[in-house]
Amino acid sequence: MIIGIDIREIRPTMAGKGRLTDELVRALLTIDSNNTYYLFGFNKPALAYSSRVRFIQLQGKYGLWLLDLRKKIKKYKVDVFLSPTSYLVVLFSPVPTVMIVSDLAVFIEKHAHPTLKVKVIEKTTFKLAARKARSITAISEYTKYTITKYFGISPSKITVTPLAVMTKKTLVTGQKIVAKRYKLPARFILFVGTLEPRKNIENVIEAYAHLPSALRSVVPLVLVGQRGWNTQGIDEKIKKYHLENTIREIGFVSDGDLPAFYECATVFCYPSWFEGFGLPVLEAMSYGLPTITSNVTSLPEVAGDGALCVDPAKPRAIGDALNRLLTDAKLRDTLRTKGKARVKQFSWEVTARQTLSVLELVVLKASKDIQTEM
Repeated sequence: MIIGIDIREIRPTMAGKGRLTDELVRALLTIDSNNTYYLFGFNKPALAYSSRVRFIQLQGKYGLWLLDLRKKIKKYKVDVFLSPTSYLVVLFSPVPTVMIVSDLAVFIEKHAHPTLKVKVIEKTTFKLAARKARSITAISEYTKYTITKYFGISPSKITVTPLAVMTKKTLVTGQKIVAKRYKLPARFILFVGTLEPRKNIENVIEAYAHLPSALRSVVPLVLVGQRGWNTQGIDEKIKKYHLENTIREIGFVSDGDLPAFYECATVFCYPSWFEGFGLPVLEAMSYGLPTITSNVTSLPEVAGDGALCVDPAKPRAIGDALNRLLTDAKLRDTLRTKGKARVKQFSWEVTARQTLSVLELVVLKASKDIQTEM
């Protein structure tokens, strides 16, 4: 069987879909020694290439690469195609295609920011792609539920293939070096993610403001991540509660430095409004970091009993959870143990095997359809 995969998002600096694609492709190549893989992209990533693992260069700008992709899928006689990122790929693919769905916030989350025009176009594209795809994999049960509820896709067409903790591919900087470089305090509350409305930073700041001043003076709030859109509310909240001296905005942190933040922090706070999966929660728990997250969308599904889940709309509830974790060492120890146990329930190997099973089933059904037509 020849499996084609869209790997355009695998880059030196990757966002969520790129990381998903990278981890899944590496896991597939590790577990599967029977099938041939053609990896379609613009830039050739460092992977285990061989006679059965080939990189296919795509050409074309402004969407013309889709025509090149279609032509080359035919040229290399691909049996089934896996699309982890673009819904348009599904529409242009000339062979049975499996679509990975990771995040539908753009369609249903009020804190997402696309214009109405963009939202309508993307929604139409997604609906057409979901119907054309031979099968769909969703990264969480919540995502599967969302696809079914909002787009009328049969649950039988969707397989849940969860994410897992990212494997370490870069040289990790020592904890002491990072702590010194960023002047990290002995204790601090950590947030990691893009600073944008969807991540609920304003309520995190308000929750932090409600902590006793004596506690805030020794436990600052550290925000790691680049600023996204509509961030003026963050500055307004900090100014309103006079938190300029106890909230630190670090900005972008490299993959090599980030682990030390998880290792040095006292508590991880991530009460996001919407997540297709919520990988930062799993990452934090993997380092034994006591975690607070939301009780909505996919987050309680991922956290299980390994974190405190709170109402993201209630800053007081977030603040109470912070206060409990900062003052109760026994509770922190309990969450460290439960969090690490929870992380072990997620594996890229398992996800790769599930994905491979879906691909094999799609090819089997396609061949039966051809025989029936004959």
